[in-house]
Amino acid sequence: MSIKRAVFDNFESDFSETEVSQGYNDWFPEDGTYECMMTSVVQVDCPFKEKDGTTHDGTLIKFNYRLLVDEDQPDNPRSFEGGPMVFPDCGKAGLQTDGGMVRVDIALKRMKQTLTVVLGDVPSMGSGLTQIEELLGTEEIPVKVRCKTRTVGDKAYGEEMVLTRLSES
Repeated sequence: MSIKRAVFDNFESDFSETEVSQGYNDWFPEDGTYECMMTSVVQVDCPFKEKDGTTHDGTLIKFNYRLLVDEDQPDNPRSFEGGPMVFPDCGKAGLQTDGGMVRVDIALKRMKQTLTVVLGDVPSMGSGLTQIEELLGTEEIPVKVRCKTRTVGDKAYGEEMVLTRLSES
């Protein structure tokens, strides 16, 4: 995988102004805080749909994790996918609706939280994703993650927040 830096260059001013956030799986942990290994980052093309029907080309990013301690499966700790963060390739400037911009702002906060906790200060989202991809290519990253599931209608959405990078032992 190669991070699509040109897409993320569209978010440079938004990313630098974004505050760090405070707060689709077969299995997702119950609401709570867990010590995990971040095992990979996934990037796929994904449409970004706005409520007015406008669809933009987009990019989905999500991180994958494995529990360090799993009381239900101590010999084979379970893995889970983090919640997806979808970014329109056109950047926020190309969006038509306030709702679309709010979704991007939420994704930007989660992304900045993850990159900042894992890497420290990063100059841009594209360079941070490239760094984390390279790091995960050679090792897994121990992190503390808060998991929360929210229900909208009849669908449940799992979302994680990387809280701290754990000391490697």
